[in-house]
Amino acid sequence: MRRLILALPLLAILFLSGCVISPNLSATSGSTTSGTGVGHLYVSQQSNNEIVIFSNATGDNGTGLTPVAIITGLANPQYIFSDAANDRLYVANQGGPNILVFDSVSTLTGTASVVPTRTISYTNIASPTDVALDTSQDVLYVADSGQIFVFPGASGINGTVTSNFNIITPQFTPSALHVDSGVNTLFAANSSGGAVNAYTNASNLSGTPNTGSFNSLTGLSQPSGLQIDPAGRLIVSNTGAASIDIFSNATDLIGDITPTAIINGSPLQDPAQLAIDPTTNSGELYVADTTAGEIIVYTSITTATGSLTGAQPSRTIGGLTTPRGVAIDTSH
Repeated sequence: MRRLILALPLLAILFLSGCVISPNLSATSGSTTSGTGVGHLYVSQQSNNEIVIFSNATGDNGTGLTPVAIITGLANPQYIFSDAANDRLYVANQGGPNILVFDSVSTLTGTASVVPTRTISYTNIASPTDVALDTSQDVLYVADSGQIFVFPGASGINGTVTSNFNIITPQFTPSALHVDSGVNTLFAANSSGGAVNAYTNASNLSGTPNTGSFNSLTGLSQPSGLQIDPAGRLIVSNTGAASIDIFSNATDLIGDITPTAIINGSPLQDPAQLAIDPTTNSGELYVADTTAGEIIVYTSITTATGSLTGAQPSRTIGGLTTPRGVAIDTSH
């Protein structure tokens, strides 16, 4: 295990100023378009207690797009996870408090209070904020108040869990999770401490990690979303700074690291969950921005470098209400 501490010192900003981004990150047409892409985009809308589903996800752009389906009747949904291989969506249903699982989610149409295929609960789950699935080991991680629940056999869990699981107590309330299945490493965002922790051998961890093996905390600005891009770079959204930081070599990071790229400025206002589409335009990053009411899409994310103040996205999907979670499935 090790603690991953990512800071954003002033020297980093000075160092990165003047660097440029790939032109592919520039905005495309501002017109509303739909029907030219592939896949499904899932968005949790916190205040509406719903999941909004868009088809043609990789081509959607603009405000006023008509969703193909809306799942209603949720209770303060937070972050979500798309298990694309199985056409399955996991939802941190904070007001439940539970995890909802919807199978064949890409086939849903219309607006309805859909009964989830499975509901996962546990006595001590009080306020789930994020879910992450290790698809290679079939392990589900749930971020809650001061705890991370580790559930094996994720594809079959249903009902109230009473045994056969671990609890990691990281001594902070995790605001976001991301699991690197290839190396069995779990990343957890520490919003109050301004850091990101990395836990190796994650599927076997329980109890409080040995803090003696970690470095001290220094800060990002309320990190709230995590992803790893196709180039193996760790991407962190910062609610406190309305920014996105990108760090090279995610699995080797430790200490006070200068980011490879910093995206900030309009249209970012309150970036929350992140999602990556590795199949399109050298990687596309989807950002759920709660205050802006948009899903903001940056293209060629794997080649982004430098200080990118005011860098314009390639697309935005607007007209949303408090989007908190975002997930994409390009295979259905």
